[in-house]
Amino acid sequence: MLYNEWLKFRRSGLFWTLPVVGLFSPLLFMGLRLSEKLRFADSQTMPWTEYFGNEKIFYCFFIVLIWMGLIAGQLISREYTDHTVSILYTYPASRISIILSKTVIVGFIVLLCQAFEFTGLYFTSWIYKGEVMPANILVQELQRTGISLLGQLALVPLFVWLSQLGRSILLPIIAAIGLMITNPMVVVINPTSYSPFSMYVSPYVSIISGSPALPVGRLLLVDLMMFVVTMSILLFHTVKMEIRS
Repeated sequence: MLYNEWLKFRRSGLFWTLPVVGLFSPLLFMGLRLSEKLRFADSQTMPWTEYFGNEKIFYCFFIVLIWMGLIAGQLISREYTDHTVSILYTYPASRISIILSKTVIVGFIVLLCQAFEFTGLYFTSWIYKGEVMPANILVQELQRTGISLLGQLALVPLFVWLSQLGRSILLPIIAAIGLMITNPMVVVINPTSYSPFSMYVSPYVSIISGSPALPVGRLLLVDLMMFVVTMSILLFHTVKMEIRS
């Protein structure tokens, strides 16, 4: 079932946008910083940590959620637009296994996008700085990226559920736009907030705001609680929903 869901994504137009989405933020940020250096001869090269923090804040706030909403909405709503949902749920497999396979694929695609983003950030920062990233900085950024990724994956069941609830791509996109607007406001007002909707950006907030970094253990606990709650809602709705195309 996982392979079938992956094939559905492979045959969609979103598959070819995957590297574009992942590399957009690193390339954009490198371009902005290089143009700044060309315009202002006395401008100093941005430190490693600050460079990564600014780029990651942009990626997390303005790309991750829209991408997640698009992927989840596309995988779920396509069954309704193609009128295959009734056939799908007559397969000799439980509803739970079907929706779990879709959720896993959405999470896997989010992981792939993050891999493209980090790889792009590594090479674009190399171009901008003119030197290879130091090993200690690389390890530090990998750890931050891993924590951020866990926060992203905790939100996956939420977007899958919204896609299933609305039977279209509209509801998850509206939710993504809403979080894109409210998450920066929450972070600006209270950088130490434990909002479950903004945990994925918390590893980088302290870099920009100068506030103390949130404890990793508490971040992961909030992510786990968010995942358990949203996954429970998704599975309950899957079992109880009426199947109609």
